[in-house]
Amino acid sequence: MTKHKIINLEEYADEILAAATDTRFIDEHRLTMIEWTSERHIAALEAEGDYAGPMDGWRLTTSDYWISKILDRINDAADKGDEDAMLHFSLTHAASHLSEVGRNDLADVVYEEAFKLESRWEPTGIDALLPRHSCHFVWLLQLILADIVFPESNWLPVGNDLHSFIQSDTGEIFDLLLFDDYAGDSYYDNATPLLDSAAA
Repeated sequence: MTKHKIINLEEYADEILAAATDTRFIDEHRLTMIEWTSERHIAALEAEGDYAGPMDGWRLTTSDYWISKILDRINDAADKGDEDAMLHFSLTHAASHLSEVGRNDLADVVYEEAFKLESRWEPTGIDALLPRHSCHFVWLLQLILADIVFPESNWLPVGNDLHSFIQSDTGEIFDLLLFDDYAGDSYYDNATPLLDSAAA
């Protein structure tokens, strides 16, 4: 059990998602995603329809975190007899075989059909708002949301070498990146303010 008071943000999912429609958050989200990647990259995603605002933040994760997570969800659904999940498994297996025998043209077509099915298992909740591993870049976004959802608290961005997050002056932690995937006390220990008192 952690010694830290981490808020279960799933209990406030509706409020957080409503806050994410705030114009200030939307504008800041795009600016932060540009800082996280590049203006050219965001423009390309927008042109392709893969970035339309905060709910596409997860797409900018730089690891295979979401690829693995989505495939795990599909596999779990297939084990329970979900038809789309079982079809996805069949299509990816067939595409892999086609690729192995040198029919990459057909493999690409079959993979594309499999990819279309994956949208059912993509994140659509508060876990969609921010890219994983972006904690040192997105603290302002988290601060905006915390201020909107919990206006009665005084929130400050804090962090250490491992992690940055938002904490109230009474110790509650608002953390959209690790609230559902606790990584250990070391991610929260010895955190210091990211802004000096004059700047705050």
